[in-house]
Amino acid sequence: MTVEELERGYVWIYRKFYAWANILRRMPEGSLEHKVRFLVFNVALKKANWAWEVLIRLNLLRPLFRVYWRLLGEGRHAAAGRAVSQAAGGALESI
Repeated sequence: MTVEELERGYVWIYRKFYAWANILRRMPEGSLEHKVRFLVFNVALKKANWAWEVLIRLNLLRPLFRVYWRLLGEGRHAAAGRAVSQAAGGALESI
């Protein structure tokens, strides 16, 4: 397999996996809160890649992550967020 074939395959599977129909098909059962978290994660991180470059250039990631952790980092994911922060040597705690 060539590098080009591998890259084409990666792009193909990424687009297929994160197509709107497949995102909605993977929607979790349960509360509206779980569904909103799932959609925010998939849309913000997978469907809006172009926006990340803008946020990085405008130095807006720190405020964005503050909002993210306040709104979506609570509940069952809060412990994971604390573990990631501790693993990063507390660097994320100042965010």
